[in-house]
Amino acid sequence: MALPQEKKRSYFKRLQLKFRRRREGKTQYHKRKKLIFQKKNLYDKPKYRLIPRVSGKTITCQCVYSKIDGDVVVATASTKELGQYGISFGLTNYAAAYCVGLLCARRALKAFGVECGVFAAKSDTESRQASPKVIMDVGLRRTTRGSRIFSALRGAFDGGLKIPHGDEKLFGFDPENKMLNAEEFRDRILGKHVADYMKLLKESDEEKYKKHFSDLIKNGITAETLGPIYEAAHKKIVENPDPLPKKTRSMEEKTASRKFRKVKLTAEEKKEIIEKKKTLFEEKFGVEL
Repeated sequence: MALPQEKKRSYFKRLQLKFRRRREGKTQYHKRKKLIFQKKNLYDKPKYRLIPRVSGKTITCQCVYSKIDGDVVVATASTKELGQYGISFGLTNYAAAYCVGLLCARRALKAFGVECGVFAAKSDTESRQASPKVIMDVGLRRTTRGSRIFSALRGAFDGGLKIPHGDEKLFGFDPENKMLNAEEFRDRILGKHVADYMKLLKESDEEKYKKHFSDLIKNGITAETLGPIYEAAHKKIVENPDPLPKKTRSMEEKTASRKFRKVKLTAEEKKEIIEKKKTLFEEKFGVEL
């Protein structure tokens, strides 16, 4: 029996680093491996994922499938794009998350080549059956009841994507009766909770109301008109989910935007600057150079 070799300092100095996104706390690779793993009898069929992400200022939603090289994005949507549908305020609330999920779903169906039906949770079953199965990817976010990521999930489901899910995590679900209160959920995605707070704040503290809802006041939006704005946005998203074309700038606009680029001076201009500095020095200190 051979004696074990003595482990020296060089052995313990070697460190097996984890993946960069794991070190940054962005990706949990144990979960990711389970999400992207495809059954071998399905061959090269892509496994689609719906990825809603909430940041401090926006909510984004993507429909993605994985390859060996990395993830391939089928469709993407952000709350920054809701301005073209009449929503330029409250880009991180529950109602905005629903709109983003709906917008991402309609773009994904267009990318899949599925003819979208009429927008409704029940009457859109034809497009949902034709669309491929999409699974939810929550990432590192806690799956609490009423979370905005599930509002985006429901928006994508109502938009026509085939996403297996339950109602347990949606706002308005009663855990005792195990039933979803559809009216409460509908009020939530139409911003009724925001409208109620606007009314309460306007009556109690008008100064805080003007400061807190300054963007809405500028656009002439009141608590009564908030719900119809979201309803109209849902219809507009279904009618035309295409993103706006990117603005192309000319060379003149690009050069004008480069504010901090120094222009090369000619020899005469340099001499003039030197002479001005000389005169200023002579006037200040009374010395001839």
